[in-house]
Amino acid sequence: MLKTRLLTQCQIALLFAFFLPVRAISQDAPKAAPAPPQTKSSTAKQAEKQAAQQATSHEQQELQKTIEDAGNDRAAMVRNLEGFLQKYPESSQRSQIYRALVESTLQLRDFPRATEYAERLVAINPEDISMTVLAIQLLERHGDAAGWHRGISYCTRVV
Repeated sequence: MLKTRLLTQCQIALLFAFFLPVRAISQDAPKAAPAPPQTKSSTAKQAEKQAAQQATSHEQQELQKTIEDAGNDRAAMVRNLEGFLQKYPESSQRSQIYRALVESTLQLRDFPRATEYAERLVAINPEDISMTVLAIQLLERHGDAAGWHRGISYCTRVV
């Protein structure tokens, strides 16, 4: 018990020895200067950032509504997503939308359209091997001579 009490007293002494001077120094330190008022350029940047966030939020809401409106109808899903892409051609969700379009058009057996969106997806994300292989298969089965050449170039990427 005497040893634990000594350790505790030693620990307390060490705490005061180390933390008391730090506290005294921090109290004596000069206070930081107030932040300079914001300039017009920084407020303009903030306004632009806020407008971009609102636009992204609006885009997300509209995409959600587009998907909900289609329900389980694949043809409606394709029409709605294509309309969304016409309105927002540079959407941040483009790759997910293209993937959904590929899946929907494959279920509808619209192979030319599935090939088109698979190739668009490969153009956006060339590291996506599964979509590249799908694009190769679609081009092989349903493509013309130019499509075959593109399919061969995709094969060299995969290999």
